[in-house]
Amino acid sequence: MALDLKYFTDLDKESPAYKKAVRFLIKLIRNPDPGSNFEKRTQDIRKLSDNQIIEVLLKNNYDALICFEDGRPVGMEAFQTNSKENSINFFGLFVNEEKRGFNIALIMAKKTLEDSIRKGFRVIRKGAGGHEIARKIISRVVSEVRRKFPSHEIVHRGMGKITVRRRL
Repeated sequence: MALDLKYFTDLDKESPAYKKAVRFLIKLIRNPDPGSNFEKRTQDIRKLSDNQIIEVLLKNNYDALICFEDGRPVGMEAFQTNSKENSINFFGLFVNEEKRGFNIALIMAKKTLEDSIRKGFRVIRKGAGGHEIARKIISRVVSEVRRKFPSHEIVHRGMGKITVRRRL
C-alpha cells in the first residue's frame, strides 16, 4: 500500500489529483456523519454549488491533508488556520471504510501535528467529534510527536486544545 499525502492547497488546480480531491471533499461535505461536529461546521455551505463550496473554504483559510493511494483519495483531515491567534483547528478526520484498520488516520494525524509544530503554530486543536477511535488516535499521536520534538513542550489535556511552546 503506497500512500501519498498532499495538502489540498498545494495541488495543481489542473491536475487529476486536484479534481479527484475536489470530488472527494465535496462528497464528504455533502454526506457528513449525522450529529458530528463536521456536520455542524459545514451545514451552511452544503446549500452552495460545488465550486462555491471550494471558494468559501479557501477564502476562510480552510485546507485538508488528502491521503491518496494509487492516485485515489482514501482519507483526509480538514483544518482551518487563524493567523491572529497563531492557531490551527483540525476537524473531519476521515478514512474510507474499506481502508480503515491500516493506520491511515494515524499517519495523517501525525503528519498534520508535526507540520503544525514545524510551521510554528502555538495552539493546535484536534477534536474527535465524539468518536472514541479518534480520541485514541489523537492521544497516541501526541505521545509519538512529543518524542520527536524534545525541544518543544507539548501539552495535551484530553481532547481538544494542544499547546506547543519551544523550550529555551
